[in-house]
Amino acid sequence: MIFLAQDVDSSEVFALKKMTCMDSETVKEAVREIELYNLFKHPNIIKCIDSMVTICPTDSSAKDVYMLLPLYKARLRLFSPPTKERWKMKKMKKILQNRRERCKTSST
Repeated sequence: MIFLAQDVDSSEVFALKKMTCMDSETVKEAVREIELYNLFKHPNIIKCIDSMVTICPTDSSAKDVYMLLPLYKARLRLFSPPTKERWKMKKMKKILQNRRERCKTSST
């Protein structure tokens, strides 16, 4: 899951990626992803600002891996999927529009 996060001091906005890992192998994969973000130094590859691993509050046998990433605002274009999928996309587009309107309302 990706969350929108804001620094309370600077008001800077970030993307917070949360990965719930059910076993040690998936924790290793998530930590490897963090390492890879920081391994490459290229303007087209984002850098992980910070990360942490915690015990999942809803399942003590699982772990949550968090990654704080820069937020890049961009307009995404939705392409028309095949006809049988079109109604699902229209519904998703409506949900996204409603969410965007709520975010604008809450930020003003």
